[in-house]
Amino acid sequence: MADLTELLAYASGIYFIKPDMEPYALLATLAAIHLCDGVLCFVIARHGGRHQAGWTLAGLILGIWGALPLLLQRRGNGAGAGYEPATADAAPATTTLPDG
Repeated sequence: MADLTELLAYASGIYFIKPDMEPYALLATLAAIHLCDGVLCFVIARHGGRHQAGWTLAGLILGIWGALPLLLQRRGNGAGAGYEPATADAAPATTTLPDG
């Protein structure tokens, strides 16, 4: 069991932060981190229009390694970019100041 917990701790990066962690505390911390990564993957996948269940499962199982591809992907076709591309027919923006 000690070999498995050490492998999980090194793979997740927790042993680089706190190498003297007890196995039960390590497993509880890993469970919390993977749950947060699953929620993070769900939110990013939902916002980006990707498959939510698959990415959530990847985050729950793989932790940060499952969230990393989602975080590094670019948006496709301007989806969710928060702006609309300018068109040639659009009127120029004008600013009016209040009288006074």
